[in-house]
Amino acid sequence: MEKKQLKSNTNHIRLDVYLQQHYNVSRVVIKKWITKQYISVNDTIITKPSFLLSEGDSINCDIQPEDPLPTIQASSISLDYIYEDTDLIIINKAAGLLVHKGTNKQEKTLVDYLKEAQTNLYDYGDPERIGIVHRLDRQTEGLLVIAKSKLAYESLTQQFRNRTIKKRYYALLKGNLNHDVDVNQPIARHPKHRYKYCVDPTGKEALTKFSVKNKYNSMTLCDIELVSGRTHQIRVHAHYLGYPIIGDEIYSKTTRQSGQLLQAYQLSFMHPRLNKQLTIKLNISKRLKEHHA
Repeated sequence: MEKKQLKSNTNHIRLDVYLQQHYNVSRVVIKKWITKQYISVNDTIITKPSFLLSEGDSINCDIQPEDPLPTIQASSISLDYIYEDTDLIIINKAAGLLVHKGTNKQEKTLVDYLKEAQTNLYDYGDPERIGIVHRLDRQTEGLLVIAKSKLAYESLTQQFRNRTIKKRYYALLKGNLNHDVDVNQPIARHPKHRYKYCVDPTGKEALTKFSVKNKYNSMTLCDIELVSGRTHQIRVHAHYLGYPIIGDEIYSKTTRQSGQLLQAYQLSFMHPRLNKQLTIKLNISKRLKEHHA
């Protein structure tokens, strides 16, 4: 038997999300504990995983011996939930994980893993992309917001369209960029290589702001603001500058197998229901740190 007493310091967070922050188990296991009446809030048994906690709530966990704490297998994917409420989820997506299905229908995606975790995502008609309002390239890691309700889907889609959602990235560039620079160059699909994009005067407008954060022997760590959101935009504009992202298999000559060193570290938008600005920020990732250490 394992007993634990916790106290919530957050408003409007789901009980199952909160518990997952304190136990190294899957959401499925957490939901099982709740439905088996192992969890009480303020001395009242709670049986709904979606129960919303308030700041100061006292949570008592009384896990029975027939349900031992399981160990997570090394081969399994553990999704990194940064924030969740009734309308949306913010995930820290790992590098190498596809957001939704592409040409390879057999490969598991972020959407697949969210479905397995029994996450309620807003279905707008495409079962392979439910809840998705924007995406990150496979090898780009970092923050991704996903809609759970119609309200969130419509609001976030509109905010992305109006460019009121603020997105910031860290990137390690090849070479020493000596000064901050704004790249305001249109982007279009490459005329010969259809999997690539390039700067093209006939393309769609695109603005990327590069700020030099640190310089190392033969690389530059940049803090980047993505003003528009074209496919491969940061990667294309970095290549255009002559300072491609290290590890980029498409826009840079590289022997790295783990992809471009690019992290979506900050996301800021108007919460659709709370009507206030929500800003989530990550520290620079271990993957980027290790490369310039």
